[in-house]
Amino acid sequence: MELRPVAESDLERLNAIRNGARAFLHDNSHYSLADTIRWWDETSPRWWAITHSDYMIGYFRTSNWRKSVVTIGADIDEQYRNRGIAKEMYPIFMRMLIEDYGVEYFFLEVLEFNKHAYSLYKNLGFTEMFSQKSERGPESIRMGMSAITFKRIYG
Repeated sequence: MELRPVAESDLERLNAIRNGARAFLHDNSHYSLADTIRWWDETSPRWWAITHSDYMIGYFRTSNWRKSVVTIGADIDEQYRNRGIAKEMYPIFMRMLIEDYGVEYFFLEVLEFNKHAYSLYKNLGFTEMFSQKSERGPESIRMGMSAITFKRIYG
């Protein structure tokens, strides 16, 4: 599997993956391709595609960049979930952000009912910071990891 920046030509696939993962997202709205294109043009996000044989099977999201701190997350196509892809790719992605962008701290959020993702994040080395009720209902758990902790775990 490989990582590469998401390109405008990926937006149809990104939209399909995102809508397929919406039950696990803080914003579980369904978006049209036109919505996604408009959002992409307006925000120019820094996202990376997870590809297998040049086929996009998921992506990493980044947001809230503040100096050397970033919030991250991933969505995997439902046909490829529970195959260890996120477990394999998170360390690769995080190492790239540390080395290429100088990231020193990572945040992420997971909805409390998503026990599989919570367990993954704990096993990757993230620690729970706090929980809060989200605007859409379920509790949101904020987790974090420093680059120092990452390097201690992954070398």
